[in-house]
Amino acid sequence: AYRATFPLEPGYEERRALYQLYPLLVHYNLFGEPYGAHVEAICRRYV
Repeated sequence: AYRATFPLEPGYEERRALYQLYPLLVHYNLFGEPYGAHVEAICRRYV
């Protein structure tokens, strides 16, 4: 229902990982290695 009223902008699916990167970096800083692989995968995707 929400997306019917407020549709996602074009390209959102490609940008979603970038939106997730900052919170993952915070978790990596706080909790360490369990988040490292996910952070690395996102960075490799965009660099």
